[in-house]
Amino acid sequence: MDFKGQELSLEIGSDLSELARVAEILDTCWQSLDLDEDLQADLNISVEEILSNVIRHGSTSGEHPIALHLGVSGEEVRIEIQDSGVPFNPLAHPLPDPNAPLEQRRAGGLGIFMVIHMMDSVSYDRREGRNCLTLVRSRARKA
Repeated sequence: MDFKGQELSLEIGSDLSELARVAEILDTCWQSLDLDEDLQADLNISVEEILSNVIRHGSTSGEHPIALHLGVSGEEVRIEIQDSGVPFNPLAHPLPDPNAPLEQRRAGGLGIFMVIHMMDSVSYDRREGRNCLTLVRSRARKA
C-alpha cells in the first residue's frame, strides 16, 4: 500500500479473501480524509462489487494482480481498478430492469447497475492489455 495524503495505490491478488483487507484499508483512508459516512458506504460497496466481479470472472488462467488507484480532491473521489484479465467492458452490456417481474430478469448485472447509480461517473477503457474501470463520485453529492 502506498498512501500519500489524498492518493492511494494498492495491488491485490485475485482472491476473494483480499476484499476484507481492501475494505479495511479504504475505511482507514476515508476516516483520515473525513469523508461523509454515506459516501464511504457507496464507495466501499462499489469497490467491493467491482473487485469481486474481477476476481470471479476476470481470468481464465488463475492468478492475476489487480491494481487499485485512488485519488481524493476537495470536490471528488476517483477510483481506478485495473486488471490484466479477459477484456470485458461491463458498461457495454444491457443493464437489468429492476422493475421487471423476477421471472423475466436475466441473471447478473445488478452489481454494475448499483455501481452506476451510486457513482456520478463510471467509465471503461482497455489500455496496454488491461481493463481499466474508473469510478468518480462527488464529495458534495448526497445519497
